[in-house]
Amino acid sequence: MSKKPDICKLVAEGNGSRCEVCGEWWGVSPRAMVVCGTKRCRAEPPPYGAGSRLSAMLKRIGIEPSSGCKCKSIASEMDMNGPEWCLENIDRITGVMRDEAEQRGLPFSNLVARALVKHAVRATVRAGT
Repeated sequence: MSKKPDICKLVAEGNGSRCEVCGEWWGVSPRAMVVCGTKRCRAEPPPYGAGSRLSAMLKRIGIEPSSGCKCKSIASEMDMNGPEWCLENIDRITGVMRDEAEQRGLPFSNLVARALVKHAVRATVRAGT
């Protein structure tokens, strides 16, 4: 069974959006859904992509999403867009990590952040998800 994105694949329709996978109607723009990642597509199980793997690695060292942070939305975007997208957008991903570290008063290393993203991508590719 292949895994699918856990966020609805929305297309603009009228004054809202409809998921191409489950057919669910959402009264929001497709961009808003991708960014917030709050509603799950009911047609498929959630994936375990590079974003989920990166989140799990950070959680193991005590770094978890807080209210108002962009952690969950960037992880969902990573899962949805796949490993290749993650590598193409590694500067954006590590930029979010840097911003969150600064807001929390945590040390940040761009080299370590890039290595974590690449490790999550490699693990995702090896797992075929």
